[in-house]
Amino acid sequence: MENTVADLKPFRAGKRKIAVDEEKIYEFELVTRYEASRPRDKKTDTPLGSGWPPSFSYPNHGTAYNEAKKKFENWRFIEGQPSIFVSEQPELENYEKEEIHEMLGQAENQLEFKDGRLMVRGDNSGQLRLQALFAQDYFEQNEHPRRKNMPKAHMFRLNNPDAILEKSLTQKDLAFSTMQQARNCTITEMLAVSLIMGIDITDTSNAGLNRIKNAFLQKAEYDPRNPKGLEFFMQVINSPDTKAKFIFSQGLSKGIISADQIPGKLTWAKPQTAILDLTGVKAPADELTALVIDRDVKAIEVMKEIEVQLENSK
Repeated sequence: MENTVADLKPFRAGKRKIAVDEEKIYEFELVTRYEASRPRDKKTDTPLGSGWPPSFSYPNHGTAYNEAKKKFENWRFIEGQPSIFVSEQPELENYEKEEIHEMLGQAENQLEFKDGRLMVRGDNSGQLRLQALFAQDYFEQNEHPRRKNMPKAHMFRLNNPDAILEKSLTQKDLAFSTMQQARNCTITEMLAVSLIMGIDITDTSNAGLNRIKNAFLQKAEYDPRNPKGLEFFMQVINSPDTKAKFIFSQGLSKGIISADQIPGKLTWAKPQTAILDLTGVKAPADELTALVIDRDVKAIEVMKEIEVQLENSK
């Protein structure tokens, strides 16, 4: 059988493994932004720029772990050399320290991030630079940092294009699934989820239901300002707590049951007969919902009776 679109998964390297692909361009990005120091538009007060410094350079020499020799060695990034490790740069053995220092100061040998990013090709022209970046203690994915407590300021990471693609596809799949499930909800299910999501559901006229539906579907849309929003929406829509809390909340608001007539007791509102005890530790609807989830027989009976009365009152 032919695979479907949903079966397609981007290639992912092994855990924490950085495999260099000669046909790719690798994007490194600073971790820390400086939001507080960003200039702001005088009229709108919105922040300007990216929050990253216009230019920031990392050291182009130091000590790093040589995977081939399984030990730490001195390294330096000088273009044209076969490796960043000093022991593997034989043609520079006879150079004076001043000459090496001058080479390290040349523009072509700088590891400079501009506006928070540094792009490096995976082919031969970028292999040495990649090696220098991977060796840094400042690199977020360095498996052998010289200092165990890595510096927090100005750390940088590799934006893995495969991971970014997979995250994007996952978000699209989740957004589609969330919207599909939201549109398949019954009116009662919509009202139950809306209650938990903080949407006002007091007006259930035709116009009111349309307003609730509009707000409800907005919650089912992906919002980059709240990337966890869809996960929370799906959690609410599929939770058994949601229906129970909605029924008890409706029963209380419509006067079918009461938590106020007898202290510490839940009663049927009209006969004022005690049904079960309430601790008062949680809000009445939350406490009753917890009892239902714990399979309390009396609480389940009360929920079913409220559900019947709500249905009959429509």
